[in-house]
Amino acid sequence: TGQAQPDPWYEWARSEPHQRQEFFEVTCCPPNVLRLLAALPGHFYSTSDEGIWVNVYGASEVAWQLPDGRRFGLRQETDYPWSGTVEIEFTEAQGPFSLFVR
Repeated sequence: TGQAQPDPWYEWARSEPHQRQEFFEVTCCPPNVLRLLAALPGHFYSTSDEGIWVNVYGASEVAWQLPDGRRFGLRQETDYPWSGTVEIEFTEAQGPFSLFVR
């Protein structure tokens, strides 16, 4: 008869007492910078039932939808913070909604 063998990793992980690792003197490293750069575009805009939120000023373009399914597209042009000018143009908009900027 066949029998499943126990997973040695699972047995080790279950039997070892778990402890926090010691604090590293350097809490930031190059991989964290790369992770930030990869994630940054996802933080430019957010949506809620109230409308669209512009969280980061920077040249960008997005096509997305509100929680109720209405689609929108917008383009942002700026050289912020040097001039303080931010231009936001809607490229698509289904119905009225609010735009919030910080």
